Amino acid sequence: MKKDKDYLIAHLDELNEEEFDMIYNELDIYDRDEVDDAIREFADQAIGDEHWDSDN
Repeated sequence: MKKDKDYLIAHLDELNEEEFDMIYNELDIYDRDEVDDAIREFADQAIGDEHWDSDN
């Protein structure tokens, strides 16, 4: 099985940092943007507030 952006997104809460970084670093900029968006959405849901990192 090829490990790509879809794999990273589906397994955000299961991968250790080393495995995540190894796959993430092989992605192109567009796929990295999608993964970054998924990470932000994951954090928003975990914290319960989409504005958790704003200064307001």
